[in-house]
Amino acid sequence: MSVLIICYRLLLWFYPRSFREEFGAEMVAVFTEEVAEAATHGRAAWLQICWRELRDWPVHCFQTHWQARQQRLAMQSIAPSSWWDTAVACAPYFLFALFLSSSAFVFIFLFGQPTGLFFYLLSGYGFVFVLLLALIIAWWRGWPATRLSGRVGSQLPAAPPQPVKNEEWTTAVAAPPHHKMTRRQGVYLTVGLLLLLALLLPATTLARLFPNDAGNPLALSTALALYLLQTTGLIVVAILLASGVHRWQASGRQTAVLFGSLSLLLLATAVRHFYWLTVWDNTYDPLSYFWLFIPILGVFFAAAWLAFTLPDKTKWVSALYLLVVPAVMIITSIQAQQVDFRRLTESRASRIDQAIQTYHAQHGRYPDNLRRLTPRYLLSLSEPVIIFGQDWCYDGNADHYRLGYVTREHWSDPRLVGHVYHTTYATTSDLPPLCEQEIIALQMRDPQYYGLR
Repeated sequence: MSVLIICYRLLLWFYPRSFREEFGAEMVAVFTEEVAEAATHGRAAWLQICWRELRDWPVHCFQTHWQARQQRLAMQSIAPSSWWDTAVACAPYFLFALFLSSSAFVFIFLFGQPTGLFFYLLSGYGFVFVLLLALIIAWWRGWPATRLSGRVGSQLPAAPPQPVKNEEWTTAVAAPPHHKMTRRQGVYLTVGLLLLLALLLPATTLARLFPNDAGNPLALSTALALYLLQTTGLIVVAILLASGVHRWQASGRQTAVLFGSLSLLLLATAVRHFYWLTVWDNTYDPLSYFWLFIPILGVFFAAAWLAFTLPDKTKWVSALYLLVVPAVMIITSIQAQQVDFRRLTESRASRIDQAIQTYHAQHGRYPDNLRRLTPRYLLSLSEPVIIFGQDWCYDGNADHYRLGYVTREHWSDPRLVGHVYHTTYATTSDLPPLCEQEIIALQMRDPQYYGLR
């Protein structure tokens, strides 16, 4: 019986808060009485009650949320916005959409037509079309009245609370106070969280989501998409900073700290993403400092938007953003270009070899595959940094193992060589080549380039 009551309380959490506060205790009391009465009639009565609640719960939950939403909208001061207010609200997204679509033509002019050009033109101009449509709808329908800054926007007086009656429940919904987060800021917060999660994914995982050159998984089009992703993160950092400043001035200190913390996390993640993309760029024909053009241009757009929308006393935030973020990106690029990717691969192989030795010391045998080392002996299994998307070569049994990776003399050299980093075998002359399968897998990406056709 207690389990049913707990489950019923959990289902109530899906209802609007105002509905729970007014009727939650009463509904739990009624359900408890029904369950107690059903206990005298056997399990069939219990099952009938559970079936009835589960059957009616989705519809009733949706109805209460819809009614709560209608009441909130009725209490908000909605008025058609000016084109100015609407354009300022969508400016950062619109500028990035234009940058996304125009950058493809810059790369065509400099490097010729990259692989997957149609994909990027479609996404870029599709983004522009959606934003233009949003501008028209927002101006026609009207934004919820809110102040963008001390100079832009308007603040309409809030309507007095009116009791709204319906067949389910009656409550008075007041207009949201000024210190609460607006719907637009909630969207910014959600976008920031989604970008943070996306940038936490390894570059090799993200690269598989885009069309690319089979012989070079980090081809120009894929690299462009990944750099644009972290540039989007830097632009959203500026938007989150602006939202945090507005929340701080509106006495929403807790939400201001939330926006500030998320912006710092997103900035750190974007910088980390840029660092590893630059390291991987060094393994092929590197463009080195040219890749700074994309994020720094996005930073200039974002800083200009910050300076335009922030109140006068807080415009120093835009200057700080414009000074700090490009400096961090330049320093990161310098550090990443100084990385010796072959030495980095040896360092990663050494950590994996130590983990194998630790595994053997505890289990009395060597692992049959490297996945057994994570997460107890290695938090993650970092790949070699020679060829983008490659994996380690490993052959292990109870008594012996071999660890190695595929390498090549130069990024343009089609000859792939298996390198044995460490082995416990006294002799390997009677064993098959360690990296034979991995070499075949890499060659199958582009058989013509590797001379298989």
